[in-house]
Amino acid sequence: MRALSIRQPWASMILNGPKRIENRMSRTWTRGWVLIHAAQTFDATAELWLKDQIKKYTAPLDLAALMTAKTIARRTNLPSGGIIGAMHITDCVQASDSPFFMGRHGYVIDRVVELPFHPCRGLPGIFDVTLPPDIAALVPGISYTLDPESLKP
Repeated sequence: MRALSIRQPWASMILNGPKRIENRMSRTWTRGWVLIHAAQTFDATAELWLKDQIKKYTAPLDLAALMTAKTIARRTNLPSGGIIGAMHITDCVQASDSPFFMGRHGYVIDRVVELPFHPCRGLPGIFDVTLPPDIAALVPGISYTLDPESLKP
């Protein structure tokens, strides 16, 4: 399956919170389910950015989303260095009304699924990960199939 490495606390904000757009410098044509890889690197500027955003937004839904994200950003036990869930990417935009949009491109997310933690190394951009069949089966719309190489005599 394809995966995208995202720094904490942003990865957990996508999985357990209100963040439904992932900011990136490059465009993607990828659509559908992509695994969320929680990077080992923690973004220490996240809480400061959230505080600044809370001052800018007055709409109740935006404020509630930002406050929830701020709570997640303060956690000290966020998982890192592995797959924590899957997100369904529906679009890649260059502008968004989301209070979480701050990049050149935003990968729009409409659904997320939490998965059991699976340790693996992350890579830049979208990369391939092989999940154990029992975890892969938990991603909606993904049917586990055998590796064609394993069928060769």
